[in-house]
Amino acid sequence: CGKGTTRIFNLSSMYLDAGSYCMKLCKPEQALDYIEKSANILVQTQMQYSQNGIYTMTTYAKLLYQQRKFPEAARIFTSCIGITDKVYESDTLNKGYLLQNLAAVHASMRNAKAALMYYAQAENIFRKFLEEEHPDLLICKEHQENVIGIDGQMVDLLGENNA
Repeated sequence: CGKGTTRIFNLSSMYLDAGSYCMKLCKPEQALDYIEKSANILVQTQMQYSQNGIYTMTTYAKLLYQQRKFPEAARIFTSCIGITDKVYESDTLNKGYLLQNLAAVHASMRNAKAALMYYAQAENIFRKFLEEEHPDLLICKEHQENVIGIDGQMVDLLGENNA
């Protein structure tokens, strides 16, 4: 990376950090503003294709999700899946987590058919990389089994460490 590229990442990271800090202060609107700026910098410079870019975009999608802005969150998770398919192998563990989060968004929108489809895709990928008793695989299967009975309640997304 050249110095310009590093500076762009640093600026994007500063906005991401500021957004995370605002979330800890229970200021979700300010957090959304900062993380949106971070994501926009990456998109405008075509740097969303990096691992850091995907992390920033998924952080933004999770924040939108927490604020019940489901269509926007779904759009960003879908975009990240597309980026993962273009840049990396089509079936990566990261893609599995992205699919699981997209499924949770669709479940929260009461779109059971799409949620089940994405949970099944995530589960298939998880089976390639995780042991049968791995907590993330078990959570995916549990959410998949419960999606039919969801009554518009939000489904938990996977933790920060995962996509």
